[in-house]
Amino acid sequence: MAAPDGGDRMKRLRGRVGRRCLCLCAVMLAESGVSASPALAQFRVESQAVLVDVAVSDGGPVLDLREEDFELYEGGEATSFRLLDPASLPVAVVFAMDVSASTVGERQRRLGEGAALFAGGLTRRDSCAVIAFSMEPFWTREFAPCAADVRTDVRTIEPGGPTSVRDSVILSLAALHREEGRRVLLLFTDAYDNLSWSPDDLVMTAVRGSGALVYSIVARPRDSFRFLGPSDDGFHLIREVSEASGGRLLEVSSDDDLAGAYQEVLEELRTRYVLSFTPNPRLEGFVAIEVRVKRRGVDVRARPGYVARR
Repeated sequence: MAAPDGGDRMKRLRGRVGRRCLCLCAVMLAESGVSASPALAQFRVESQAVLVDVAVSDGGPVLDLREEDFELYEGGEATSFRLLDPASLPVAVVFAMDVSASTVGERQRRLGEGAALFAGGLTRRDSCAVIAFSMEPFWTREFAPCAADVRTDVRTIEPGGPTSVRDSVILSLAALHREEGRRVLLLFTDAYDNLSWSPDDLVMTAVRGSGALVYSIVARPRDSFRFLGPSDDGFHLIREVSEASGGRLLEVSSDDDLAGAYQEVLEELRTRYVLSFTPNPRLEGFVAIEVRVKRRGVDVRARPGYVARR
């Protein structure tokens, strides 16, 4: 469903992205990293609760852990927490789609199929939005119940032009900030940024303050699309952004692999654990958190901290 004409968020995102707007988005995320969690279907989360989305694997997902199998440290000190049922939490997803010149043709069709596959695997309570970007980010779908028609929202975009990956990540995180439950930014890009104004540290500030999971699917541009002028390869930053959120980066070598990458992210999202804790009110700024599992040989992936409300 396309965003309604004149919608406030549409107006904020459409048009040229200004440096001042991007800074405000990043600062807003940084200063409200501990956001109010709303009432949920099966329970209530304390108003100041911090949610920590955790992936545990040992070559495949570990699915049999209980609350007593986890330990959570806040600022280096053990803290109490609850293990929540992820199925009782709504999921809000922003598909941030690179529609620069490198996505012309078959790649755009495959992107639509991948997004539809992912959206179709979510529930009626979950919401999806689509933000497309090349020279600038713009809404093609407002937050609405997830459905396979996400494919249409992606395939009706006319691709072309250079890419503003960094700017679009910041604005996508800002769009997710007020959504309920688990928040996920699913970024597709060629990682070739030749237009953004935002420096790397501003992007990382936004990620640390957002509380959102970032999964990035990267398909490098073909050499024929590197004519758009000087740029830097944003691949390493995108990996850092993904890992700092507790998510990860998936690189595909062929457009045929795009649907499989979306499916892989969906399956991992289904097998993650969610911890909830009340933050120490005496702590300020960026607070380190660490999740440990009382089982040998497992890999634990979660965000490394949160930004305490001032």
